[in-house]
Amino acid sequence: MYTSTQKAFKQYSDIDFIRFNKKAVQASMDLKQKEQELIKALQQVWLSKTYMYFKYKSLFDYAMKQLELTESQAYSYTAVAKKSLHCEELNLAIKTGSLTVSKAHRIVSIVDEANQREWVQKAQQLTKRELEKQISKKYPRKSVPDHFRVLTEDLVHMQATIEEKTFKKLQRAQELLNQKQGYKNKPIKTNEVLSWALDELLERQDPVRKAQRVLAKQKKKQFKLEATNKLNGKNTKVLPQINTKIEKIKEVEQVKEVEQEQEKTEQDSKALKSRQESESLTKTNTNSNCSQGPQQAKSKNCARAQLGALKRKALPSEIFYKVILRDHGRCQFKVRRDEICGSSQYLHIHHKRPKALGGGDHMENLVAVCSAHHRYLHRKE
Repeated sequence: MYTSTQKAFKQYSDIDFIRFNKKAVQASMDLKQKEQELIKALQQVWLSKTYMYFKYKSLFDYAMKQLELTESQAYSYTAVAKKSLHCEELNLAIKTGSLTVSKAHRIVSIVDEANQREWVQKAQQLTKRELEKQISKKYPRKSVPDHFRVLTEDLVHMQATIEEKTFKKLQRAQELLNQKQGYKNKPIKTNEVLSWALDELLERQDPVRKAQRVLAKQKKKQFKLEATNKLNGKNTKVLPQINTKIEKIKEVEQVKEVEQEQEKTEQDSKALKSRQESESLTKTNTNSNCSQGPQQAKSKNCARAQLGALKRKALPSEIFYKVILRDHGRCQFKVRRDEICGSSQYLHIHHKRPKALGGGDHMENLVAVCSAHHRYLHRKE
């Protein structure tokens, strides 16, 4: 019986083995070259904010969805691309091919302008395991990254490094949950403590749950008011109609104020025309921008510039919570025709029709968006 190695040696000649080796070496060189090109391209995308042009909120999101990289690849390439912009030694090592992206990623969290030369040299000379040992000696907190691994459909294995004070808080939370459950013989597991603590946190901080709680309280108050009014013989159905009428009157008044401000601006601009020739460009104010020639200056930008000076009323909390609840606490910005951003971080409320152009604070004109896409929408306007 021949072993697999003996069979291979019988099947292929020396020329075949040399050819296979050349192909593998060439493929390896091509891979390194392509990695360098990808890092350079990501740097250009980051500096020019190209990811925002294609409606992505971050470079990581762009790398995953537009470039179709895996989560780990997107994290590695984007982290190295950003860090190498500030560390010249790291950037040069990647360009020349003396340092691979996988090794560069190992030192991204600890390297800076002061220690870049030392750690780039170590990454070039040491093996991956030796490099990790060096990092763990000097930076023990950063040496062990958080790790999550799926075990079953409803179980995930988690590995994380926490501080001593955080561990004591975890122990204290375990004691409190034990007291709450009445000191059962069954020991409280870390999973139960985390689940309970996170539920408490989300109940207070999650915008969707907060909206549900606030609106439920308001509904309860309205119900009590209706009950007391019925006992007193008052008709409560008239109240919502009055409120809607008041809101419409307020909107009309706001539009009138805008028109009055525009008229004042046009009058002031005529008086300021003669002074503009002598004044420097740095001292020109908002009113002068509205009179700088064509009708474009008297259009949208002029109205917005004037309204920016006015005090803008905050969005009523009831409407804010209704929008958050309607949009499920997710950014509703359309990245593609059938895909929304869906981010639940840093949510803002955006006016589809700007207030400067007469847009109101009603539900149809409001939408929840993340901060990145909120900036994108205002840049487009």
